[in-house]
Amino acid sequence: MLFAGSPQAKGRVERGNRTHQDRLVKALSREGISTIADANRYLDEHYLDDHNRRFAQCDGLPDVHRSANGFDFPNIFCFQTERGVRNDYTIMLGGNYVQLLDDDTAMPSPRQTVTVRRWLDDSLHLFYREHELQYTILLQKPKRNTNVPPKPKDNHPWRRRMVGNRQDQKGNIKRAAGTHFGLRPPFVPAANP
Repeated sequence: MLFAGSPQAKGRVERGNRTHQDRLVKALSREGISTIADANRYLDEHYLDDHNRRFAQCDGLPDVHRSANGFDFPNIFCFQTERGVRNDYTIMLGGNYVQLLDDDTAMPSPRQTVTVRRWLDDSLHLFYREHELQYTILLQKPKRNTNVPPKPKDNHPWRRRMVGNRQDQKGNIKRAAGTHFGLRPPFVPAANP
């Protein structure tokens, strides 16, 4: 909301209140109205139309209202926050885990942020760079991935690349003479003759 904080705006409000106070209280008393329901009915049926006819100044004023066309009101009037994406493509929201679903479009990488918007109809929408993401709310904490790649076998090509070593036909590594952990011995210059 934009509040009228300037002295000019305060003056307009007070002048309007003084105008209504002088007239409305006397009109309600004249009509014998003593309940709020009767006062509201009187305002709608009689008082407001007469007051606007007497005091409104609309002649020659242009219509300053902007058109609502082209505005995305659900994304303007919403509650918005940002959340960081975890390595398993989940975010935390209100104590729940939300799983981002891969839809072959612009997906955020882990440690990037997504924009979470709750519209006024209480629906939840996730956005990454103004592209809406698909998601599902998880009922429990996602399980960690415990798949660890196996260690390579002894005859794996990575193990064959040891300098100065060789393998026998069973895949056993034989170290060359004078080598230490597959390294060649240091260069020793020949003695001077």
